[in-house]
Amino acid sequence: LATPGEEGTLHHRLLDLAPRLRGKTGTINGVNALSAILLGRDGRYRYLSIIVNHHAGNPAEAVRAIDAIVMAIDGD
Repeated sequence: LATPGEEGTLHHRLLDLAPRLRGKTGTINGVNALSAILLGRDGRYRYLSIIVNHHAGNPAEAVRAIDAIVMAIDGD
């Protein structure tokens, strides 16, 4: 799985969560997704899958929304 700051689809994303995050992204027309494992600050793992489907806007906006959700989960 990709890690923020390393090679792969998370190279430039979620850098504040490296090396606690491992994930797989997915993109196709109108759909962006991220499934990941996040080691929380409390030492517990969180498993997540976020899919933005049928969006008509800019794909970069969907990616920013997904990343914001992941950061909120980390702050939980």
